[in-house]
Amino acid sequence: MSSRLVLGLLTLAVALLARGGGAQAPPTETLVFPAVADTYADAAFPSTNFNTDGHLRADADPVRITYLRFTVAGVNRRPVLQARVRLQVNSTFADSGGTIHRISDTGWDEATLTYVNRPAVDGPALSTLGPVATGNVVELDLGTAITTDGTYAFAIDSASPNGVSYKSAASVVGQKPILLVTVASGPAPSVQIVQPPDGATFFVGDPVTLQGTATDMAGDDISASLAWRSDLQGDLGTGATVSAALVRGDHTVVAAVTDRFGQSSEARARLSVVPRPSANTPPLVAITAPLAGRTYTAGAQIDFAGTANDLEDGDLTAHLTWTSDRDGLLGTANMLLLGDMGVIEVIVHPSARRKGVGHELLSAVIQRAYAEGFTSVGVEVIGDTPAVEFYEHYGFGCAFVEIR
Repeated sequence: MSSRLVLGLLTLAVALLARGGGAQAPPTETLVFPAVADTYADAAFPSTNFNTDGHLRADADPVRITYLRFTVAGVNRRPVLQARVRLQVNSTFADSGGTIHRISDTGWDEATLTYVNRPAVDGPALSTLGPVATGNVVELDLGTAITTDGTYAFAIDSASPNGVSYKSAASVVGQKPILLVTVASGPAPSVQIVQPPDGATFFVGDPVTLQGTATDMAGDDISASLAWRSDLQGDLGTGATVSAALVRGDHTVVAAVTDRFGQSSEARARLSVVPRPSANTPPLVAITAPLAGRTYTAGAQIDFAGTANDLEDGDLTAHLTWTSDRDGLLGTANMLLLGDMGVIEVIVHPSARRKGVGHELLSAVIQRAYAEGFTSVGVEVIGDTPAVEFYEHYGFGCAFVEIR
């Protein structure tokens, strides 16, 4: 490659920014579903159907088991935060409200169910109630049993001989069985692929910078949880910024995230990777910080970060030159490798000092020097006391002083 200057252009918008309070908890919505079927089975009357009875019973002696079925709709893939069955007690001072189980059989008929043909109670206990009294409206927690739209069946049994009786859907008064499902009602996370742009083309061997942002419904930044994948290549990594070497072909790159409320979202970009040309190619430059369009409080420190890679010369990050359309030159870091000598020039524009630019530039230069096999780095400072203090802060010592 012939000698070239790698230039990173950055337009900065600095404005006074007023921010409100902390992130708010997400809003919720509670969906209510009446039982579409309910009855109970009684071992003392093994062939009797109790569909028209106004009671639902759970007992150990004789064995009585209540059966409930609900049809859930409207969850629409939103995370379920809580689910419970609400019932009203008929019996007086039962010492146990029973134990609820989810069962796998959802096809039973409330009009024909008896103790003889009853569905198996084949699911684990979800919750158990202690003593209940007549007229109490109680709730049995279902844990994570409800996950999405669909049909769910439950059984309530009891280990107590002092069984419980609840009002059924056939009862003419009181609270009939209902299922309450609380879901997050806010929007799914907002995901954006910052770079590369949709439709971008790269050469085989280019390290492609994938950068995205993600914000959940409460306004929290969850970009670090972004999971990147390619339909052609599979998993590419996790994080707000990922560098990936993509294979030749057309890729649909997906950035996906799931927030702490269980809400998921994703963004997509189409990329093409083509064979490396025989001719010399320009370097590939990416600005990873700050993000385009960000605003900052006047006087606040702004961290700059970027990468530069070239198919012929590899990593050229240390050669980046930063400029602003308002302030001009912000800083440069150039390294010329001449045999066994390293010549380094680091410049930061006065208007851009004390913003982290010099730190990023110096770090990149030192890392490049060590990668090239140098065992020491020297700096020549001419008549600039603040610069001396800057380098001393990073461990440089004064070897000699020349008076000119």
